Amino acid sequence: MELMVQTPTGHYPIKWFVHWEGFSTTLKDLLLQKPVFLITDQRIDSLYGKTLRPFFKKNQYITLPHGEAIKTLRVLEQLVEKLAKRGCDRSSTLLALGGGTVGDLVGFCASIYMRGIDYVQIPTTLLAMVDSSVGGKTAINFHGTKNLLGAFWQPKLVLMHTSFLRTLPLAERRSGLAEAIKSAVIADEDFLNFLKQNKDKIMAWDENVLQELAYRSVKIKASIVEKDERETSGERAKLNFGHTLGHALESYLGFSHLTHGECVSIGMGFAAFLSAKLGLLPESQFQEFYELLGDFTLPRNLSYLPRKKPTVTELIRLMRTDKKNIGQNIRMILLRKLGQCELPQPVPEKDIAQALEEFRKFR
Repeated sequence: MELMVQTPTGHYPIKWFVHWEGFSTTLKDLLLQKPVFLITDQRIDSLYGKTLRPFFKKNQYITLPHGEAIKTLRVLEQLVEKLAKRGCDRSSTLLALGGGTVGDLVGFCASIYMRGIDYVQIPTTLLAMVDSSVGGKTAINFHGTKNLLGAFWQPKLVLMHTSFLRTLPLAERRSGLAEAIKSAVIADEDFLNFLKQNKDKIMAWDENVLQELAYRSVKIKASIVEKDERETSGERAKLNFGHTLGHALESYLGFSHLTHGECVSIGMGFAAFLSAKLGLLPESQFQEFYELLGDFTLPRNLSYLPRKKPTVTELIRLMRTDKKNIGQNIRMILLRKLGQCELPQPVPEKDIAQALEEFRKFR
């Protein structure tokens, strides 16, 4: 299965594999074309290193620590130093093997190394497969703010293999499901119905259904990215539904305790709640969506936070740092109905604060 993404700055295929033969053949072809450096993390290396290391020379294989903590200037500097010492030049290609954290860091590294070199995304988590590996957003965190430093830099290729999903822990499964649900609720009611109808198979981690789930999610994202690659018209910002509060929660928690997708799931619960409070989304559809998050055992309100809950004032302060904002206005992605959202729009802070106060008590 294959899908082509076409943007003003680059066209590239997304390829799905269900057998290792096709995946390994594609890897070998990449190695024959130009110098390649694979960058992964310790967890992925422990799971798949024995299978993948034989494809590469020792100096072509770089392992980083696991977790969000690698998305820093310090780790970026260390990675650049390793690449330079190992002979990476402008003809080289970086392979990002891992989840969204590895993909973000490696993509950003590729965008600035020698003014920009090629890279390939090989996502190993459902979150990366349905969202972060596609679209060319690359970034690192800075001084506690999520993705403050970054660049738009499209990959040359995205390779997906569903067998990577077999080893995902529960939290990472939830993280990917949240982003898939996000794609459906903002743009495709039929996809939302697919998720409802296949809930049991999805929860049982049926690889055929997961492949279809990833394909539909990526198709939605690709169509939006093609219209607004650099997020200038507001169209691409729709993909940030649930992220305004979600990123604020990640920062509050120090990028620990809950995954990105779990925080976004809570953020979606709030964005839908606010949409209903403002009279945009019918109350019945808010309840339907809220129950759907629960059906997939996703966090959906602030009671899921693992320690002392933030105050409304703290949340508003963190939400002000969201990259969609212009000036002092907090801009939110709100739902008009299930399967359709609005372009980002400023919402008065008093309305957000009032909704957050009510949402803090919501169960």
